[in-house]
Amino acid sequence: MSITIDAVRPGITNSYLLRGEGSILIDPGEPGKGPSVLGRLRNLMDDPRDISLILATHGHFDHIG
Repeated sequence: MSITIDAVRPGITNSYLLRGEGSILIDPGEPGKGPSVLGRLRNLMDDPRDISLILATHGHFDHIG
């Protein structure tokens, strides 16, 4: 199985999309960046609703928005 890692970068956060057998979004970004994150995800994958897991690495505001 191969894994593709793409930087999402919705703002000041280093956010990543991992795609293999499923899709994982790591550190989705700070509050208010939802439209930016969705736009970037739509450029990277067919349907962002296919993300099966969202992982926040720690509780800082810029990682859990």
